Amino acid sequence: MGVGSQYDFEGAREFLINTGVGGADSAITLLWEGSGNIWGLNNVRTNSAMQLFSHDLSQQSGIIFFNDNGRAVVLDASVQEPWAPAGSPNLLG
Repeated sequence: MGVGSQYDFEGAREFLINTGVGGADSAITLLWEGSGNIWGLNNVRTNSAMQLFSHDLSQQSGIIFFNDNGRAVVLDASVQEPWAPAGSPNLLG
């Protein structure tokens, strides 16, 4: 699961459309949080950063920068334990 924090919902939707992260064909679920507080709670101090949260929200990754390499890391990891539940199908094909 990813958590997206944008100041407006349309900005979050545009992010999904432009990047493909969290979209209908993605292995990542994006949870939108509009206040920006989630970033402060997780010590994210820069734009264009990502974190993975395990399927049960008990674990989180470090900060991953949103660039081609970071996006590949997130997409590759998102179908593996602990990020996806045990026995989940490989949603990336």
